[in-house]
Amino acid sequence: GAKDQIIFAGLISFVVTAAFLLVYYVFPGLTALIALLAYISFAYATFKLLGVTFSLAAIAGFILSIGMAVDANILIFERLKEELRNKRTLLTAIDLGFRRAFPSILDSNACTIITTIVLMNIGTGSVRGFATTLMIGVLISLFTAITVTRSLLLFFVHSGIGREVSWYGLNRGWFGERLEASAEERPLAIVQKMGRYFLISGLMIFPGLIFMAMGGIRPNVEFLGGIESGVVLKEGVDATSAAVNRRLEAAGIEGSNSRIAAGPNGKTIAYITIPIEEKNQELAQLVSSVKADGTPKTPEEANNDLFTARRKIVEAAGGD
Repeated sequence: GAKDQIIFAGLISFVVTAAFLLVYYVFPGLTALIALLAYISFAYATFKLLGVTFSLAAIAGFILSIGMAVDANILIFERLKEELRNKRTLLTAIDLGFRRAFPSILDSNACTIITTIVLMNIGTGSVRGFATTLMIGVLISLFTAITVTRSLLLFFVHSGIGREVSWYGLNRGWFGERLEASAEERPLAIVQKMGRYFLISGLMIFPGLIFMAMGGIRPNVEFLGGIESGVVLKEGVDATSAAVNRRLEAAGIEGSNSRIAAGPNGKTIAYITIPIEEKNQELAQLVSSVKADGTPKTPEEANNDLFTARRKIVEAAGGD
């Protein structure tokens, strides 16, 4: 199912990331990998302690936070390598690498945390789950990148394991290191030519502003709230998303969004999201836990209404 696919994708991403850290950064990459495993353990323990629900969106947020943790280590190691190229001693390079990379790490993580706060305030269940796991993960990754990785590196150096400078992946020229070596002689004059770069940024932003002015951003069910339903389609019906949406609209269910996927035994499943707006008030009342007069439904009434709503959606979508 979708859960198995997203976990498999996460494992593949982790293996590729681990291989990159080991091949490109060598010994610091190994240290970062150990710190990354510690981060995953800390984050998972925190999720369990807080009772976080692991929806697909929440798992995606967790996987993204692992990427943020790797990004912090990369910033640190690049500064460390730069200090080593400037003939600093190993301990001094480690200290300066962490200290000088910290502002960039803090800025990027702060921007991500602000974004998660916005998502938690304007989103519903799945969006909030994504934002929650991402925020917790980013906060923990900030701790592990600055504290755990640093402590491990210093421990290995002081114990004599990591004193060989050749283990730090210097001067190989694989990913633009030759450009870094000539940066002092041929720097990118960004500040001196800020007008050019502001113009480039403006040209990239302007089309987005035009499209926003034409119709704005249309939030879907994850932001508006609503119904999510998986419907097994009948054999022989048009099983495209557009066709399912047309059938739902013809039945008076408006604003729906369908995603088609293969199901077991050769069946086709339409995963349908329906926003609860004024035009879908009949469905809104059916799935509500209270009656039109504001009094609570009995469990039997609520179950009957949910069954009626489900049948209405299945029949409208062309379901089996």
